[in-house]
Amino acid sequence: MINTKISIVLLIILLFSCAGNKEVVKESSPVVYDESFNPVTLDDEDIVITADRVKNTARLQGSQTNQEKPSGEIMGYRVQIIALTDQTNASLTEQEARERFELNGYKTYYVYEAPFFKIRVGDCLDRKCAEKLRELARDVYNYKEAQIIRTKINVESASEEH
Repeated sequence: MINTKISIVLLIILLFSCAGNKEVVKESSPVVYDESFNPVTLDDEDIVITADRVKNTARLQGSQTNQEKPSGEIMGYRVQIIALTDQTNASLTEQEARERFELNGYKTYYVYEAPFFKIRVGDCLDRKCAEKLRELARDVYNYKEAQIIRTKINVESASEEH
């Protein structure tokens, strides 16, 4: 008799535990986005700096000795000669590259983009200038990994031909 009562109690517990709990999920209303904004309707002008504009600005600035040379950054090209994960080797390579490339009038840049320390050279307004610089890096200075990178460059040291 006790076994029967225990069996019935266990059976009832088992049935109630398997029945579960029906969870009520409330449907959320769809998200509404304001799509009325149109950036084309803005009354602003795009700023485009061309190589001719940089030359003209430099020529005008050169004729006016009291004013500064053009400054700032524009999109252009640099040659990345190497990318290393070791900071010490990257610093030594940057010093060596600076000594070599300054003789030819190019600036050297030390850039950290995790996890790489990148050594880049030059400020070229056009790809033709960057290709000549890459040839110099590969053929003369033996930087076989040299590649052209499109990036922001300094206007005051930028050049089309070197």
